Amino acid sequence: MRIVERPELAKLVTFVPNKNLPVHRWFYYKEGFSRDLVKMLLDEFKPETVLDPFVGSGTTALTAKEEGIPAAGTDVLPVALLASRVKTYDYDIEETKEWIRWAMKLKPQPYSTESVRDPFVKKVFLPKTLGKILWLREKIWEEVEDRKSRDLLTLALMNASLRSSFAFKDGAVIKIRRRPLPPIENSFRRELKKFYVDLDVHPSGRAPTEIIEADARNLPFPDESFDAVITSPPYMNKIEYARVYRIEEELFFPGKRVRGMRSFVGLKLLDRGYLHTLDLYREDLRRALEEMYRVLRTGGRAAIVIAGSYIRELNLIFEADVEVAKIAEEIGFTAQEIIVARKLWATVKRTKKVGQVRESIVLLKKE
Repeated sequence: MRIVERPELAKLVTFVPNKNLPVHRWFYYKEGFSRDLVKMLLDEFKPETVLDPFVGSGTTALTAKEEGIPAAGTDVLPVALLASRVKTYDYDIEETKEWIRWAMKLKPQPYSTESVRDPFVKKVFLPKTLGKILWLREKIWEEVEDRKSRDLLTLALMNASLRSSFAFKDGAVIKIRRRPLPPIENSFRRELKKFYVDLDVHPSGRAPTEIIEADARNLPFPDESFDAVITSPPYMNKIEYARVYRIEEELFFPGKRVRGMRSFVGLKLLDRGYLHTLDLYREDLRRALEEMYRVLRTGGRAAIVIAGSYIRELNLIFEADVEVAKIAEEIGFTAQEIIVARKLWATVKRTKKVGQVRESIVLLKKE
């Protein structure tokens, strides 16, 4: 197995290149990677089917659809499932545009905020703004018969709501920043216009895409279903995804919040005597890689985007790329290459540098 450095790929392992791409820009997902990285891998793998078991905002599935390749994705986070489905639905373009024009004409009215239980969520909005968001949400959910259009309008409203709040995401936490806020009506129309324009180039009908709520450690697919996997498991010691999306989940997924999600792969397990969460992380990586191996066809390829981390309690730099390659080979994969895309400084309290970690693409093959 070779380890090669390709710093020209540094930006491609981030979501940044997607920010101005039609449809890809419909939901900003800081933890994601780029369309161009997926295209590069699809060109190399040449698969007939592709899977992303940590679908996130749907970059792998959407790029595959754009390339005419059938794809599937799974996730457990409601925000991720909504975003990836909205990006990859096959739309009746004219019907959906008609619903967007309808939504643009809505004039939100005062509305009760009693249904919002989370006091933090109430804190990040002006009361009048929060009421209008809830009014718009109910109007969309009650009157839009077409599910795909309803989901699209919900995603647009979700994006707009954050733009009209005092909240901003800073790594693992949501912070409050008092500032002048655009009216929710303006933010919503801005999002709707973006979606409306992008529908003209949306890849509806180019290839079937399936987004399923499922745990990557127990995939709902038969053995040898896919030719390729392109994915990025949550990183060790990174953000608690469920916590960072608590505003979206309180307002747009009532009753469906994923509680206790670990900051890495799956749902929280009971303490079973492990020395450190690193052991749980390794276990979850193994279980997810075993499932990827199972659903890949013989000769199938996998690309795992992963970053290392500093484990403060152990004073240890965890080389996640090497760990993935090691576990994968124990399962039966051939670890072909580790491509180091960029190196980052690991810090304590955001200022003290304690060492460098790598963000890499691990290339695997099922022989």
